[in-house]
Amino acid sequence: MAKTAANREKDREFNMALMRHGLVSVQPAIEMVALMPVDDLQKRAMRARIRRWARILEDRGFQA
Repeated sequence: MAKTAANREKDREFNMALMRHGLVSVQPAIEMVALMPVDDLQKRAMRARIRRWARILEDRGFQA
C-alpha cells in the first residue's frame, strides 16, 4: 500500500508486477486502501491507481 501511495514510476512497475504474477488481487487491494492513514482524497487516488493498473494489465493480455 505504501508503494501505491508513493506512486513513483518504480513503485507503479513493482505494483503492476505483483498484480501480473497474482501476488496481489485487485479487489482486496482496493479494500485495503481504507486502512491507510491518509486523507480521503489520497485514498480515492490510490483506488483509482489500482483500477488503472488492472486495466493496463488487462489491455496487455494479463489477468489482473
